[in-house]
Amino acid sequence: MRVLRSLVASVLAAAAVLTAAPSAHAGTIAIDEGSLDWGVKERFRSYITGSIAHGTITAGDGATVNTDGTFRFPLTEGVYDTGQRTALLSFSGQVRFTGHNGALDLVVANPKVAVGETGSTLYADVTSLPLDGTKPISYPLVAFAALTPEATSGAMPATLSAAGVPAFADFYPEGEPLDPLTVAYDGPTGSPAPGSTAPVPEGAGGGPGEPGEEWTPPGTAKHTSEPVPPGLAIASVDVDQRRNRVYVAGGGKVTTVPGGTAVEIPGAQFVRVDPGSGEAYVLSGRTYAQAGDQSTVALWRADGAKLLDLGATYAQDLALDLGRDRAYVIHYEAGGNLSDAKLSVLTRDGEGTWTRSATVNRPYASSVAVAPDGTPYTGAAVKPGIVRHAPGDLAPATVAEDAYGLLAFAPDGTLYAGSLFGNAAKITSSGVQTFRTVLYQTAMQVNPRTGDLYVARALGSDVLVYRDGELVEEGIAGGVARRGIAIGPDDKVYVPDDGQDRLVVLTRNVSPAVTRDPEDVTAREGEQVTFTAAASGTPAPTVAWQSRAAEGGQWAAVPGADSATLTVRAGADGTRYRAVFTNVAGSIATAAATLSVGSPGAGSATQTLAAEVVAGPLSLSVAGTGASLPDVSAGQSASGELNPATVTDLRGTAAGWSLVGQVTDFTSTGGGTIAAGSLGWVPRTDGNAAPGPGAGLGQAATLCAAGAGSGSGVSACSAGLSLQVPDGTRAGAYTATLTLTLS
Repeated sequence: MRVLRSLVASVLAAAAVLTAAPSAHAGTIAIDEGSLDWGVKERFRSYITGSIAHGTITAGDGATVNTDGTFRFPLTEGVYDTGQRTALLSFSGQVRFTGHNGALDLVVANPKVAVGETGSTLYADVTSLPLDGTKPISYPLVAFAALTPEATSGAMPATLSAAGVPAFADFYPEGEPLDPLTVAYDGPTGSPAPGSTAPVPEGAGGGPGEPGEEWTPPGTAKHTSEPVPPGLAIASVDVDQRRNRVYVAGGGKVTTVPGGTAVEIPGAQFVRVDPGSGEAYVLSGRTYAQAGDQSTVALWRADGAKLLDLGATYAQDLALDLGRDRAYVIHYEAGGNLSDAKLSVLTRDGEGTWTRSATVNRPYASSVAVAPDGTPYTGAAVKPGIVRHAPGDLAPATVAEDAYGLLAFAPDGTLYAGSLFGNAAKITSSGVQTFRTVLYQTAMQVNPRTGDLYVARALGSDVLVYRDGELVEEGIAGGVARRGIAIGPDDKVYVPDDGQDRLVVLTRNVSPAVTRDPEDVTAREGEQVTFTAAASGTPAPTVAWQSRAAEGGQWAAVPGADSATLTVRAGADGTRYRAVFTNVAGSIATAAATLSVGSPGAGSATQTLAAEVVAGPLSLSVAGTGASLPDVSAGQSASGELNPATVTDLRGTAAGWSLVGQVTDFTSTGGGTIAAGSLGWVPRTDGNAAPGPGAGLGQAATLCAAGAGSGSGVSACSAGLSLQVPDGTRAGAYTATLTLTLS
């Protein structure tokens, strides 16, 4: 879990400066003054400042550069063992190496030198950018180099250690000679005693928590991905934020997933859903690679109604602003290419009729996006990269000269932009801020609730997540998304992998955060004691308790202790207990609680108390026997609410339960029929049980469920209903029977 260490390095570095020198005790002498001279590696320094890397080397935080190009680190504290003749010396300062326009970045800080007959080591806080150029990784107090000293001071040959190889970004193999160290200090020195072992600094190789441990920072987001089976012929995807309905365009049709209906639309390329109204529109036409396709550029509703033919051939992008009755289309003619691209604004009148109001040339435009204030922007793969247009006549004004073919707006009006071979950038009224180079990016979108920026890239077929310009997650399996990604109201991310004709769904998980630490307990030997801990997280984390003896040693699992409350008999005095919470996003440990145990009192006595708990029933009740949906026309949808269902579990077994629903076909007295699969629901619960997935009810679907170990007591379950009435459905009053089954 290297990704976690960057949060720890600064803490360890500060600790090295703030901790007072240990007081000398019998057999040790404190060292107060001294220095370390070290050049890391002369050949590496020459490479950084040479004609290939074109980089820089800077020293700071107390470190200075010597006349020969090596570096001097001042001593902060040290201890010399007079019996073993070993030493542990701590120095402050850092040296940073950068090159290749930031693609190479290495920081070596706060070195520690440990000397003995065996195990002599140079430790340091190291931060490096991996060779894949994605995110810096921190290695706090890593055993960076093996030393072969003759004494506790003077020159010490050094070679790169196994742990130092990844810390050095895999530039050199294990055993690679580094520059020798020269240690000087005021105090006793000499050759280490035979059989002596170099001391190990506290926290060496460790992370947060106990030395040697690493825990996920609380609240860290981590995505998991799950592909929808192939066969969708995906070109683009978007989500209805109001109904959490996913639309996929491609292969001459628009499909709602999962398990929805498909509407034939010849040449369907781009599906876009207006975030305010939830209306879905489609832009048809050919793409540049579809020379044999005879589709033309036209605007359609997702229900298959053709609204406007633009008389063009190639479709490039579509953006909606239905609150202002506008849509924006990038297109170009047969025989042309992106250099002939045009931007058109389409307007809708009070009768719902669409017309083209204005068209301007916008060479090489590949994307269009509408700002929250209604202003359209276009992005292009050549200069000028970003252009702002007047909403009415589309008059252009250059925003950024550099090529940015991808655009995505945040709700606050911040514009994010990117290009296939260029930078990702954040654009505000203050200007353009380039925050990271991402090669082969193909799509980007902003989560309107978290503000996180999602970027899909073809190199690796993965998705990256940025927050405030910083990369926070990478390598999320997603596929090659060439025409945008979409984010639902439940923060699920939909990536159209058109390379494999499938839709990949990313689920946002959040690592555990401790909300209650166990408290210290004092008890007499043999008494029963209880520790309680709690943590939040998505999904809900599991818990495992651990214990450790007072004299130290390793933390060990407490057998069978997998609930928020741990009950044990008081035994050994000073035993420590903690809870470890884990979910797919990571793990974290609580603070440790100490059990203090005293001898039984002279006059103590015990009593046995008896009580009988009688098992109750598992029962279901529903608030009402019928639910009505509003009037609806054929080809439209109607929404309503399921009468709440209440599950009461008084069995006391914590065995779990499941509440499943299935509906019959809707029928009318006039002989009309609406298939059961046309009714879908989006379940909700009060939190005591888990809601089922949104699904069609043509087959049995879960409304809510409680797994083993949960669901006791009273749980309330409800759902939003949506009935999609097919085109051509006969008018009349329709009814169907929904059966809820509790098991």
